[in-house]
Amino acid sequence: MVNKKFYFILILRILLLVGSTIATTLLFMKGSILFAILFCVLLFILIFNLIHFLNRTNKDIAYHLKAMINEDFTLSFKKRRKNKSAQELYKTLSVLN
Repeated sequence: MVNKKFYFILILRILLLVGSTIATTLLFMKGSILFAILFCVLLFILIFNLIHFLNRTNKDIAYHLKAMINEDFTLSFKKRRKNKSAQELYKTLSVLN
């Protein structure tokens, strides 16, 4: 279940990136430079957001695994997260700890 939500969010973000790229290209070809620049800015925001989304989860997992290697079992994670799949992941990591 967790993976389905994660994949859904990831696929949605990738589709938004592809749609923005296509819109930017079409607007440049039509000569609507102002709108193309706005879509280009949106594209960069979406790219940054996707990178941040993936890195946040990876950093937390790596941090938890390093703590387990060092036998530090005092870690705890926030139980409330905006992202439901991340919330389930952190709940599982806390149980594992």
